[in-house]
Amino acid sequence: MVIKGTFFKGLLIALSLALIPVAATSAQKITPGSACKTVNQKATYSNKTYTCIKSGKKLVWNSGVAVKKPTPTPTPTAIGDPVGAVGGTPTPTPTPMPTPTPTPTPTPTPTLRDLTFSNIAENVDAIAFNVFSKYQTHMATNYQGSIKVNTIIGPNTVPVNKNSASAYQIASKIFQNFKQPDEVFAIYYTFADKEWAKNQVAMRAGQNIADFQFGYSCFSASRCWDASASITLDWKAIAHFGASDPGGSIAGAELTGEIQIHEFTHSVSFFQLKPVRGNYYNLTPDWYGEGHASFTGKLGASTSFAEYTALRNEAIRRNRPGSDIQNYRPESILRFYESFSKAPEVSAISRYYLYTLGWSTIEALAAIGGIDSPMNLFVETANGLTFKAAFKKTYGIEWESAAPILAEVVSKQYRAYYP
Repeated sequence: MVIKGTFFKGLLIALSLALIPVAATSAQKITPGSACKTVNQKATYSNKTYTCIKSGKKLVWNSGVAVKKPTPTPTPTAIGDPVGAVGGTPTPTPTPMPTPTPTPTPTPTPTLRDLTFSNIAENVDAIAFNVFSKYQTHMATNYQGSIKVNTIIGPNTVPVNKNSASAYQIASKIFQNFKQPDEVFAIYYTFADKEWAKNQVAMRAGQNIADFQFGYSCFSASRCWDASASITLDWKAIAHFGASDPGGSIAGAELTGEIQIHEFTHSVSFFQLKPVRGNYYNLTPDWYGEGHASFTGKLGASTSFAEYTALRNEAIRRNRPGSDIQNYRPESILRFYESFSKAPEVSAISRYYLYTLGWSTIEALAAIGGIDSPMNLFVETANGLTFKAAFKKTYGIEWESAAPILAEVVSKQYRAYYP
């Protein structure tokens, strides 16, 4: 009986404690990304409410939400004296005035805002315009690329884009501030031409590259939409593009040049190691490499802000969260970052998210650090720095502090469609 009585007393105490809410408290100076003590603890500092979230194995403060000030209710003012009041006189009926024709409200033009790690989570709607404006400025130079484009088409293949030279000229200009190949081989094939395409890659980039890349590419005539890139043995860019029968799942991306620019980004990244040949892909997390290539591909394929907005909206809506990632909450985004940061360990989360969540993360970083900043970080890793050291040097903040902020930024955009 003593044990039973003690059990119920303990249960009552536990329930009492569980029903006590985590209150928002006033706090001393709080920095986003700094350590906190209790999950979901809230604290108010400098007109912002911060929440304690889990980042990996640590508890840190998020970027905070501005405290909304209550709007005072205006006191109504009486016009004239009420009829029947002592000493009052009837209020004259006003003469009806003609109703003016309303002037249509013009669609507001987005404004360019400076985004930082301190304010980007509160301004996610400003990211797209910020980035595209930076891109337009970046491309408004006198740089003239001279890259030579060799288009090689399989004997049984009809590519969607028969002339991809313009896409490669755009890609070359995107990387105008970095060393890059002066020639590219673009190989197009269908399942019927798979062995032919593999031989084309092997003779230029080596058998190992060909065996590896075609080991995960073009499994059947109806499932042949893969694309991959590398560097040839004499440091030229090379990429191959599968096309399903008929058309191909990447037909739209191929037609606009998005996929060519995406793959050229990988080749430029590899080229930063010259003259040392190595596994460039493992210098940064997988989400970073594929996110960067997706980012440049979407920018380069867009001739207007409307086109860029359409491409980014398609990417955000593309993948409903599956059982592997569960949802798009910040803690799941952090788990995604961690899962693809353990090469050569294979992630339990699908690689499809590399091209969406990874892309959105790179977009946010470019909004803060500029169009060149993702490649600047890669150059630092090619020069010997670890990813985290290169991140700190490029963006001026520790990765552990930036990750929760970026996760919140990405989460807000995707949860608008998949709450």
